[in-house]
Amino acid sequence: MNRLCVIILMTSCLYMSSCQSDNISADYSFLEESQDNKVPETLLFSNNTDIQEEHDYYDALRILQKKYPDRLNSTHIVSESDHSLVNYYGIDTFPTLLLIEDLEVKLRIEGANEFSSILNELKYTLLDD
Repeated sequence: MNRLCVIILMTSCLYMSSCQSDNISADYSFLEESQDNKVPETLLFSNNTDIQEEHDYYDALRILQKKYPDRLNSTHIVSESDHSLVNYYGIDTFPTLLLIEDLEVKLRIEGANEFSSILNELKYTLLDD
């Protein structure tokens, strides 16, 4: 009887995980492909324990958004409790910054980084067209 319960539980878990939407943009409208511009979406994955490490990310994004408003959309802050996006993009380090275009990751910056490093990586990715 225990074996049957384990099999049923495992089968239902596998079924539920396979039902996870491949079309994540259906749940997050800001990820939908825009036909009129090819500006990547910016996602900053945040948690409450490493919030101090996020300041350099915010500063770099603010500067680039001011300097190149046509290259950078507004930043979407994603909480670690948003398991759909965290799992979809395989986030295991906070903070993590992603530039997303057509659901594909153009840039990933993870963990504590210096302001200049974040700024340079963002600038290189955004201006590399």
